[in-house]
Amino acid sequence: LYTSDRIFKLTSEIPAFCFSLFDRRARGTRNSQAKSSESTLGFDKGKQQSKTFIKRELWYHKEYQPGGKIMNVTIFCAHRESNDEKLLAIIRELGAYLAKHNHTLVYGASKIGLMKEIADAVLDNGGKVKGLGCKIYHQNNETYERLTDVTIYDTISERRTQLIQQGELYIALPGGIGTLDEITEVMELKRCAKDFPKVVFFNYDHFYETFKSFLTELDQKGYLKENDLSLYDFPETLEELLALIP
Repeated sequence: LYTSDRIFKLTSEIPAFCFSLFDRRARGTRNSQAKSSESTLGFDKGKQQSKTFIKRELWYHKEYQPGGKIMNVTIFCAHRESNDEKLLAIIRELGAYLAKHNHTLVYGASKIGLMKEIADAVLDNGGKVKGLGCKIYHQNNETYERLTDVTIYDTISERRTQLIQQGELYIALPGGIGTLDEITEVMELKRCAKDFPKVVFFNYDHFYETFKSFLTELDQKGYLKENDLSLYDFPETLEELLALIP
């Protein structure tokens, strides 16, 4: 027999959302354990704000209905600046669309690069943003002060888990190693459960074309399961990208 503590020990290195069959008691144990490793942060000119973050049930929850609903959209993108004005304009339009349709942006809480651009785009249009940061970046003063909802996690791994756990649709804009680290875990989860939410690579200016070709090569050499390639979307224009968002 497996006790709740034993179940947590066996699954501590794997995201909790892979185990929907475990009982509520076991999930409660994991949640209380994870909660103790989080710290909350409020930026408010002179008044300490209390932040309450309720852990949502994930995509397998009975209330999750893909499409036609307000949702949390997790976006992964570059922690670096871009001088591509066309791309920046697209990001501003994407942020405005999320705000207009009352979707919440979930992202890595940075005030640098494309990460800042998408956050500003949502906030400038009256939208909601959840910033999920990491202690190592926060100590380097990279957390965006403009955000009202921020949670700082001890490790990159913990933050990545929460970026996935709190999302209901996942978009990779142009980005580097960190972006690939995050979106590839989402890809694997999509392979494990075909009804997992959409996984989208914005293939702007063919940015992800080489990566897409690599996946095709993996498929041709037998390293992917049949139809795995069809699980991921690679829109190339803003219009195609927005069509994938309710």
